[in-house]
Parts: sequence; structure tokens; C-alpha cells
Amino acid sequence: MEILILILILIGVWFLFKIVLPAIQMTREQSKDIGEASKYAKINDPIVSNAIDKTKLKYLIKKYKEKGYGQSEAEVMANDELYKQIDK
Repeated sequence: MEILILILILIGVWFLFKIVLPAIQMTREQSKDIGEASKYAKINDPIVSNAIDKTKLKYLIKKYKEKGYGQSEAEVMANDELYKQIDK
């Protein structure tokens, strides 16, 4: 029984650090980028779109760096993927 509780605690901690905290951090960064405009800006406002794209770009660069690419390669590949998403 103690082992089951320990396993559940470990899964909860993993979930907290891998999913919840990064999501909160991304939201906080977007809020800082938007600033005072958050009081009146809608989702299709260019300020909001730019903040979301900036967060996506950081995430994609991190993703490619974890796959083993260098900083410059990761930036190029992340930009390409982001532009493909925007063009759709």
C-alpha cells in the first residue's frame, strides 16, 4: 500500500514539474509581453498574436535543442516551423 502511495506521489510531482509549471510560466511570459493591452486586447489583436508567436518560438527552439541541434540550427528550424504554421 505504501508503494502505491509513493508511486502516486511521484507521478503527481512529475506532472507538476513537467506540465503545470511550464504552462504557468508560458502564460506569465505572454501576459508580460502583452502588458497594459491585456485590458482591452482580444485574441485576434496583433499584440496578442505576437506574444503567442514569441512563446511558440521559444518552445520550438527548446524542442530542437533537446533533439541535439545547435543554437543557430534550432533557431532556423523553429522559424521555419513557425512560418509554416502561420501560413496555414
